[in-house]
Amino acid sequence: MFKTWLRIRRLYSCGRKINIASTAQIRGGKYVSVGSRVSIGSGVRIVVPSSVRIRENNISKEIIRIGDDVDIMDMCGLYIVAGAKGSHITDGPMIEIGDRVSLFHFIRITCAAKVSIGSETALGSNSVIMDHNHAYEDIARPIRDQGIDKIVPVSIGKGCWGGVNCVYLSGTRIGDGCVIGANSIVRGEFPSHSLIAGAPARVLKIYDPGKGKWVKA
Repeated sequence: MFKTWLRIRRLYSCGRKINIASTAQIRGGKYVSVGSRVSIGSGVRIVVPSSVRIRENNISKEIIRIGDDVDIMDMCGLYIVAGAKGSHITDGPMIEIGDRVSLFHFIRITCAAKVSIGSETALGSNSVIMDHNHAYEDIARPIRDQGIDKIVPVSIGKGCWGGVNCVYLSGTRIGDGCVIGANSIVRGEFPSHSLIAGAPARVLKIYDPGKGKWVKA
């Protein structure tokens, strides 16, 4: 209890009735805000590295924001990464998780600009969200040393349901009320109330308000 209390005191802000597993790790907690009735499971890692903790260019001190009634299940990871030089990120990096969001086991989010997940969305286990790619153009250098590029925010709307093993790539924008099929590789923009699936993902069905039912795209 004391360990949990101490970690809560170190957060940027926090609500009431927060449950943080003893094996969860929060680095850079003073840049993390947590709402009320939030559960953070075993082995979860929430990391704001020292390389992005120095606030410059009017970037907000709040870098990871977790809403109310959020469940981050065991072994998930929320990582802020340093953006590439010249990426012109003016309002980030930031991970923003709305109210009543469920992140199932082993989800990994890595963010250099912005990743936002709308309220009442649930994302399936083993999924990955990343708002950047890894550079590889310089064949004279190991790829692991070339850093990241193509940094474009990712947003997933309100009330969505994502299947297991999905990958959400840089620049993806998903509207409200969408279903994302298991094992999908998602890149691009998708309208609200769509059924998305495939590798690469495409719209299979969309809700037609005039007909009052889902129809093939």
